[in-house]
Amino acid sequence: MFDRLIDADFDAYLPAKQRSNVYNRERLDTKQRLGPLAEALSTALIGTDGAQLEASWSLEHPHLVNRKQVEAQHVYFSRGETARRALDTIIDRARGVASLLEDSTPQRSHVHLAVSLLSDRLEVALRLHPEATVDRQNLLRRCQDPYALAHLVSLVTSLPDGFVGGVVPDVQPARLLDGVALAEQLRRFGTASQQSASLFSFVRSRPRADVLAAGSGVVAMLAGDLAALLPLYRYCAWSRDNDFVSVKEALEKKQTERRQKGIVRGDEVRVVRGLFSGQLGTVQEVDPRGALRLLVGKMTIKLDAADVERRA
Repeated sequence: MFDRLIDADFDAYLPAKQRSNVYNRERLDTKQRLGPLAEALSTALIGTDGAQLEASWSLEHPHLVNRKQVEAQHVYFSRGETARRALDTIIDRARGVASLLEDSTPQRSHVHLAVSLLSDRLEVALRLHPEATVDRQNLLRRCQDPYALAHLVSLVTSLPDGFVGGVVPDVQPARLLDGVALAEQLRRFGTASQQSASLFSFVRSRPRADVLAAGSGVVAMLAGDLAALLPLYRYCAWSRDNDFVSVKEALEKKQTERRQKGIVRGDEVRVVRGLFSGQLGTVQEVDPRGALRLLVGKMTIKLDAADVERRA
């Protein structure tokens, strides 16, 4: 895949030790070469929460996830692992078990940017899968406001020439999408089943010959295309400052429940650590941070929910 191009143009992003060996090999694994480049590109990609988007890579070997075929090498840019874990507690409940077993990769559950290297072309894309429940609902709910929809239209039509998009497979040049067409695209995306192949996607594809002709300019080319898609990513991606589906409240509730360990007023508990370890008590009060007021004998003490366990 573009071996000579990668040798000539991407080597600058390799550590010196690896770079010194490049010319002693006929081919360096594509994933290994794209990795440092992806890390360099991600430094300019900042999400709605102010954090840098995290780079990850597709599998370079046949696996159940890629249906035992490797037709391309992908680099993905999306929210970091900590942010993903928080949302996955909500997303995984909406996904069926069969779907999770078929494909558990984060790219199916979160809006992302991607650089894809295929045998005949290089693609830069934004993709949002129907199973990316939070981001999908956030986009659809936000666009119910006519002014918000108009803003989305301006972002889409401002994409450089060469980008096509919409809901797969019904895509068209991004510059030709107006409010009516985009609203219809979103309506169909909103009714698409989570098992469907439909994607809300905007892609720029460059043929192999054009990429080779770009020479060392290919890095700036990728950076420019990703920068063009970044405002659209920020528009779609849920964050606490871009919340149109009240996920913030759901996450805070989940966090409170985790801190409180399901303990409520009136529960009989056993102290499992500290000075009163082994003592039995009755919960008199639980605050959102998981702090307890506990009646032990005739004494009232304060403990953390982590210091006790409910009696069976």
